[in-house]
Amino acid sequence: MATRHRFRVEEYKRAYRRPKGGFYRSVRLHTPKEPVSPLAFPEASLPWSP
Repeated sequence: MATRHRFRVEEYKRAYRRPKGGFYRSVRLHTPKEPVSPLAFPEASLPWSP
C-alpha cells in the first residue's frame, strides 16, 4: 500500500502538462519530497520553494 503524506493542498507543487485549447490535459500534485522534472529535460530537477 502506498504511503500517504499529510500536507495541506497549499504545500503541494502543481505540475501542469500537455496544454491543449487553453487547458491542461495533465495536472499532477507533488509533495515537497518528490522531485519534479520538465518533460523536455528529465535529468533536470526543479528546486522546491515554498
